[in-house]
Amino acid sequence: MTIYNIKNDESGRPSGFIMTSCGHETILGSPIKQTDDHVFYETYGVRLTAYEIDNYKAHSSIWHHFLESSLNDICMIVEEGVKVTVTAEELLSEFSDEEDWEVFFPYDKISKEGRKKRNELGASRFNYFWGSYFYFMKKSGAQKMLVCDTITQPVDEELLIKSLSRQINTLYLETDWFEYDETKSLSYLERSQSIRNAIFNHQAWTVDTKKQAITIMHHLSLVAEEMGIDLFLHAGTLLGEVRHGKIMPWDDDIDLEIDSRDVDKFIQEIKKRGVVEHCTWIWGYTNQQYHKLWLKNGQKTNGFPYLFPFIDIWVFFEEENGEIRTCSGHSFQRKTYFPSREIKFEGCKLKLPNDCKGILDIKYRDWRTHIKVYTWSHRVKARIFKPLSLPIQVDETGRYKITSLAIIN
Repeated sequence: MTIYNIKNDESGRPSGFIMTSCGHETILGSPIKQTDDHVFYETYGVRLTAYEIDNYKAHSSIWHHFLESSLNDICMIVEEGVKVTVTAEELLSEFSDEEDWEVFFPYDKISKEGRKKRNELGASRFNYFWGSYFYFMKKSGAQKMLVCDTITQPVDEELLIKSLSRQINTLYLETDWFEYDETKSLSYLERSQSIRNAIFNHQAWTVDTKKQAITIMHHLSLVAEEMGIDLFLHAGTLLGEVRHGKIMPWDDDIDLEIDSRDVDKFIQEIKKRGVVEHCTWIWGYTNQQYHKLWLKNGQKTNGFPYLFPFIDIWVFFEEENGEIRTCSGHSFQRKTYFPSREIKFEGCKLKLPNDCKGILDIKYRDWRTHIKVYTWSHRVKARIFKPLSLPIQVDETGRYKITSLAIIN
């Protein structure tokens, strides 16, 4: 068995590999020269990073070297940072000549045991990081991997796709042959950073449409204040305040909420003033009515009577048993909402429920652990955005913690 250890240079990028049998370093010379990540971007919304391209070239140079220069039938490929805990002789004893695999991963994240080791990652086939940090390959597998002359996705994704499409015979087996913290893998870190960049550079709003939305919200907040009515942040807008302190740039609508005992007189006053337009709408999941408000100079949306941007005002009902029931289909104890507290949100005086985090825990179960960008655009009423998901951490208040990632410049 030929053993290849991929080595990184001072910047952290793969620079060559060392063959255990001879001990000298071979500088990369990949047979694959072209990169085209168009399909990868259209699928996941992120580009291939420089590290992922270099890493693919490192693996492909090993496949090429293995085919052209090795006398052995099997090679082992190990990325930097992996500690193999068994000897080559012990590894070879695990393989039999009858096995028809062409690529063998000594870990299996599909198995019950392997699922515990998954690290979620949105821009990947299974929505978790598979990795290419340790695997075995036969010459027939190397030949099939080198058929492609263009890098179109990370090396682990290419291996998985060929496996799932039965272009290459792949074996997965959960073993204890190595030690590795894949959360420190540069492949994982770089792809995570790509997703984070894509999310925080995503703009569902234009400068003008966001200004219009805040103008509507400011008017509504002034009317509510004059009338002594509580107007609450709700749904994704509440999430934006708690986790980010602002409107989330990837969420292109604003949600507010009002007590059912106040809604009629509030809407009547809004109509009387004539600053914004109004219509009622039905929430399909509960068949309950809520309200949409927009400016006369908004953007037309084909097939809908209201314009973009708009603000949704949802309604909650206080039941005889003291529970708060929302028209969107959730129920809470009264203490979840009251006593409310005043907040300045995007320059507007509005109200926060007493237990914001408790509400968000019910509406968005993974809001503390993931940022998610959904595909739906309220502006065009179509799924035009890339679905993105990023594992995150929040502090004790629910605010997003910007964690440092080891990123290669």
